[in-house]
Amino acid sequence: MQYLTSLREKHKLQVGHSKSTSLPQEGDCVLITDPMQPRHCWRMGRITELVAGADGEIREAVVILPSRRQIRRPVNLLVPLELEDRTEKTKDLLQETQEEEPQKAQEEPARTRYDLRPRKRIGYNKERRAPFLLRISISYRISPPLTLFASILFLCLPSLAHPTNWVVTNSLRNIQCFAGGVEIRSEDHTPYEICADNFCQYFELPQALETVHFPPQVLVHEQNVHWKMKRNNSIQIVELTCPPASFFLRNSGAFTGLLHMQPNVPIMWKFFTFTLSSITLPPIPLLNRPFISDGNTTALWDYRFRLPLRCANRTAAKKLQCQFEENCTCFPAESQANCKCSNVSLSSWFNNINHVLPAVFSSVSFKLGQEGEVQASIANMVTAEIIMTVQGNFTTDVIVEDAVCKIENADLQGCYKCAKGAMAEVTCTSTRDVQAEVICDGATFTVGCSKDGTKSVLRFSFNSARIYMKCSVSCGSIPTEFQLGGILKFTQTGQSILTQWVEGGTSSISETEWPDFSHIIDVVAQWYKTALLVTAILLILLALTYVIFSACGIRCFLWIFKQLLRLLRTVLLAPFRCISALCVHVAKESHNKTH
Repeated sequence: MQYLTSLREKHKLQVGHSKSTSLPQEGDCVLITDPMQPRHCWRMGRITELVAGADGEIREAVVILPSRRQIRRPVNLLVPLELEDRTEKTKDLLQETQEEEPQKAQEEPARTRYDLRPRKRIGYNKERRAPFLLRISISYRISPPLTLFASILFLCLPSLAHPTNWVVTNSLRNIQCFAGGVEIRSEDHTPYEICADNFCQYFELPQALETVHFPPQVLVHEQNVHWKMKRNNSIQIVELTCPPASFFLRNSGAFTGLLHMQPNVPIMWKFFTFTLSSITLPPIPLLNRPFISDGNTTALWDYRFRLPLRCANRTAAKKLQCQFEENCTCFPAESQANCKCSNVSLSSWFNNINHVLPAVFSSVSFKLGQEGEVQASIANMVTAEIIMTVQGNFTTDVIVEDAVCKIENADLQGCYKCAKGAMAEVTCTSTRDVQAEVICDGATFTVGCSKDGTKSVLRFSFNSARIYMKCSVSCGSIPTEFQLGGILKFTQTGQSILTQWVEGGTSSISETEWPDFSHIIDVVAQWYKTALLVTAILLILLALTYVIFSACGIRCFLWIFKQLLRLLRTVLLAPFRCISALCVHVAKESHNKTH
């Protein structure tokens, strides 16, 4: 709305002061300015025909409205919407100007009856800046051997300046793959973001040479690296494919292979049959996030921001059948309206590296496809059900190695009803180095054991504060028991619960994490004697205070005030009394000496 208002005011200002304005062309979308036009009413149309006057200048235009009715309006009442690309028209205008210059040079100056000053022609294309062309032609003779040497040197210089494994965007920025990550050289120190699969790292103030190390789960496969950077108030994306790193896994000689499976399509290998039954995706709220695009760049959009111009679809936008939905809050005023409207800057939104696709989050990543569609990739938390059928006869040998493992009792530390959970650090000792199986209330762990003791961390997730459980550890067929227990903490606060509720993180009371009230009641019940004693003392103090202030409160205050005044008077008169007593004593001594 503000853009349309400023566009119309700019057009009126330029026309009123005889300044140059953009000349409308056929097919342009324009705003129609009428003398009696209601407020916040915008009549739009498309120019179908330009009508020239007797002098050949374009004075009027035929405009078709969204209702298919045609009207005729002067050019100065039509405001172009600046939606068309003027590049090709500027090139055509430049060519026409270059062709007209030789013709004007050949024409003889016209003889006029009066020697008048030539009339200054209004430059409708004054704001259209033609590209600056500079042609330099240098002619000199070079021998053929020298020409061949110069050509070879010209072809070899780029390969000497930049290695083959460097991807060069310009003279100031380049990126290179190495075993373990990428190296980025950026001389202009502008912010950028580097992403590989589900790993991203953002550099606000990068150094001239930055080394980015990828985690092992990214390096084990071929990495599709995306480098997003700011360049001339726009976002530039550089894509690079790095080879996987070399990993060596020592195993017992078992066969390993890679199977590409499709749902409900069985795959047979020897006497095994594998069938992918179903794939379950986790509930990800980010998949419901909207996107915004300008035709070339696509970015993530915040659903809390609503743009004022709303079109039902692309066809309605082409036919200008759109509606304006203002998000303004107005307050009453005496002379003029006091309104506050939400202003969303699309240019700053597109210039933000974190919004432009590809975008990588912890649970999902978004990127653009070959046809411009948005593709979501979920790398983690995807569960698949695979049915394995064995057809054939085979023999199995079960080898059981018995070793005595032992774990001492340990304390649980951490929080309950939180993402991090609780943890217990245990030390497993055994007669020899072996792997032990730990079972705690249905949860199974595998820990290492040795003669000197191997430390391991067991992680749990609880919904209550006081925990006590019995666990067993076995290194074969001989289990031993140990105990885990502790009092966990509740990390949520009332402010965080209220903030989560206001921001829409939860929609019902049952989804809100509350503390363990049963534990709180148990603690209070254990200290009920102390609680009753403290309550009785408080009641007695309140009763005494009420009795004193209601019965003899004023007298007590007056007595205390009198005592304070008496004490203050005694302190102030003490020096004078000492001086007077000293003077009397001196007078008596002098009197005794004379008599």
